[in-house]
Amino acid sequence: MKSGKAAAGAVLLFLLALAVRPEAARIGAQEGLALCAQVLIPALFPFSVGAGILIRMGAGSWAGHQLEPVMQRCFGLPGEAAVPLCVGFLGGYPLGAQALAEVYRSGRLSKTDAVRLSAFCVNAGPGFILGAVGLGVLRSPRLGAALLVIHVCSALLTGLLLGRGQGSLVRRSGSEPECLPFGEALLDALSASVSAMLRICGTVVLFSVLIRLLQTVPLLARLPDKVLAFFCGLLELSCGVLRLSSAGPAGAFVFSAALLGWGGLCVHLQTAQLLRAAGLPLRGYLSGKTVQALFSTALASGCVLVSSLLRNGETPVPALISGCAAGFLLVFIFFTFAEKPIGKIKNL
Repeated sequence: MKSGKAAAGAVLLFLLALAVRPEAARIGAQEGLALCAQVLIPALFPFSVGAGILIRMGAGSWAGHQLEPVMQRCFGLPGEAAVPLCVGFLGGYPLGAQALAEVYRSGRLSKTDAVRLSAFCVNAGPGFILGAVGLGVLRSPRLGAALLVIHVCSALLTGLLLGRGQGSLVRRSGSEPECLPFGEALLDALSASVSAMLRICGTVVLFSVLIRLLQTVPLLARLPDKVLAFFCGLLELSCGVLRLSSAGPAGAFVFSAALLGWGGLCVHLQTAQLLRAAGLPLRGYLSGKTVQALFSTALASGCVLVSSLLRNGETPVPALISGCAAGFLLVFIFFTFAEKPIGKIKNL
């Protein structure tokens, strides 16, 4: 009851702010629409359509069967779990959650396995990381590639830490999905992608208005630019990450990695809509995003520290990527083959 009153009070404050600060709300809406048109739609929409076509033509199911031994050994999950994981890595937020909900509804994943998979299958896509963050914020496609490596590594480490458990590995009753011909797959993927982009752009515009209204608060307006950018990123990923240019190369690199791992409240609301519609709880997803943000921050900070020590403050991109990949490989092997340490960590 108290939480409901608090939520109602927050909504009333939001409506009051819209009435008192209409100019700020207008600017926020324009910024959100510009962000969608210039960054999000070019980065996400084509990739979403392409990935959707492949899944509907049967590539996802084929990959699930081929990766069954890997998924069972590394994450204790059936091979079908590879489909949402791959879609999340390729399509970006929140397409991994959408694929997970579809696979769970089809009966190919138990509820326990679906909850554990939700901890690490919802991720930012390469289009956004390489294009929007790498080129738009860091001004370097190679640094964008380093961020992509860190993001993937942190997600897989999260899966190793939280995804493993006493899963049943038993599929619920369900038939194999129908493989569509190219024409039908294109139309279905196009329709689903348009719907997803409308939902994403709608939430981005809403949060852009909210962030612009919050910036009119005197206390928040006095914050340093990089602190304000990080705060905005906690609410909405794109609005926050694209403001990080003022943090300097090293700061922007680390802050971007942390925000990409977290995802932002805007993404969480989109994911919650998809998971709850399928009857799945949010506890696994939220725990996973918290752990992934910590892993991302640690990996990015380590890369920046090592590169500054080796090159006197410069940022050698090959060292960033190779160092991150080597460290991830060692930790991945440890968590994959050391069952007892994982159990001890979970019992802490």
